[in-house]
Amino acid sequence: MKMPDCMKIKEEERKPCSYLLTDSKELREAILEHPDYPILAFASEDANNGDWSTMSCQLSVKVGEFLNCQQDVKDDYIFTDRDEFEEQVGDNLYDLDRDAFHYDNEQELEECIAEIVAQYDEYWTPCIIVMAFN
Repeated sequence: MKMPDCMKIKEEERKPCSYLLTDSKELREAILEHPDYPILAFASEDANNGDWSTMSCQLSVKVGEFLNCQQDVKDDYIFTDRDEFEEQVGDNLYDLDRDAFHYDNEQELEECIAEIVAQYDEYWTPCIIVMAFN
């Protein structure tokens, strides 16, 4: 089965996610210089309900990976889970017009999903994920 053209990775998708904090030099230095200090996180008024100029947040931290490219599988979304990415690709294929994409059985669909997902393998990048929440 042939992958639909609309699901092939485009050149503009290959660019790294430029809006992410990629140079965390200042944070690393502050932690090394003051390892016993607590780390406080605040969401600016653009990232909270807007009632305050800043809002304190709780943090969780884990080592993981993220899809570091400007993919259009789900615009303006940073994938940090390969299974979630694969599921979204499947959802996108399912939503295509039957004229644009047709599969005869579940195995063909799974093979096409695997082929699409494999295009992005080289863009998965190890990272430290900091989640801020209330």
